[in-house]
Amino acid sequence: MIATIVKILDPAVSSMGNTYIRVILKSEDGKWIKTDLVPGYKNYERWKKVLQVQNKLYGIVMIDDVFVNADSRVQLLDAKLKREIKKKEKRAKLYAEAARLEKEDPEAYFRKYLC
Repeated sequence: MIATIVKILDPAVSSMGNTYIRVILKSEDGKWIKTDLVPGYKNYERWKKVLQVQNKLYGIVMIDDVFVNADSRVQLLDAKLKREIKKKEKRAKLYAEAARLEKEDPEAYFRKYLC
């Protein structure tokens, strides 16, 4: 699921005595969703890199209709797109090289790509 961080509330203390940060997000389908992050917990390390209002995230896993699983492996959507673009460019470059080699030196093409 993809969502955008809308608001990061000030730290609060839970009934169990843990300090947590509530993050309010809006999903692509327009639903308001939220998660609570405890800075002392391991999953907070994943989130702290992307915790900024207006950041668009992907990798969000829901617990129910409202709560996001804080263990979701969230990443910036922009970072994912950049990686995908780089992969596509690399693949296109390899295809272009193969096509060039096939025309210029069929034997070399055969050895490199077909053996």
